[in-house]
Amino acid sequence: MLAATGLRRSYPLPRGGEVVAVDDVSLTLARGRALGIVGESGSGKTTLARLLLAAERPDAGAVLLDGEPWSAPDERARRPRRRLVRLVPQDPLASADPRLAVEALLRDSASSAGRPARRDALVELLAQVRLGPEILGRRPRTLSGGQRQRVAIARALAAEPELLVCDEPVSALDVTVQAGILDLLRDLQTRRGLSLVLISHDLAVVRQVCDDVVVMREGRVVEQGPVETVWARPAHPFTRALLDAGR
Repeated sequence: MLAATGLRRSYPLPRGGEVVAVDDVSLTLARGRALGIVGESGSGKTTLARLLLAAERPDAGAVLLDGEPWSAPDERARRPRRRLVRLVPQDPLASADPRLAVEALLRDSASSAGRPARRDALVELLAQVRLGPEILGRRPRTLSGGQRQRVAIARALAAEPELLVCDEPVSALDVTVQAGILDLLRDLQTRRGLSLVLISHDLAVVRQVCDDVVVMREGRVVEQGPVETVWARPAHPFTRALLDAGR
């Protein structure tokens, strides 16, 4: 579904020089599987997510989506395939017009991808993320953190994507609510055949949802493999430190 080869992304510093956020990163995601990208703050994982989303262009390397160039074309050429990939952000409020009710947000997402936006379809969409139809008339700011994140997932799904990129989707939620959102993501991924990229600083969060994991430190991949293998037999000292910190 997704393949990245030799990705590099740097940013200039105000007084000269540069900071390298992503340095020679390669990864693959098989269709219908879930890949976790884990690392501490500043490790480059959010920049990597933006490269995978084609929200930024890499300085070097390339991203393929379903075997076709994704990072190289300009946005106009990429637009017909844009609905295939959707973001579930860390802060759902930051990307939502606060004046709009949930129904309008879902309609906008569906319409932007050329999908039907009938009310019964929106009610069904909310049911898939375990919310009732009464949510349609509410504004996001009136919802709980867990409800807002479920709406963000529904908003992404309204475009009928094949790949979801979730950037720290539960980091702002308490442990009980986290568990419900992670269970929902895994259920949706299985039932809808979605491919999933989950960004997190917590390897335990990734373990609940993902089949495979990439561990990043200072912009580079230090370890990758099946989640259970990395969890049981971490090869890199940094991975072991992440595991120890989460226990």
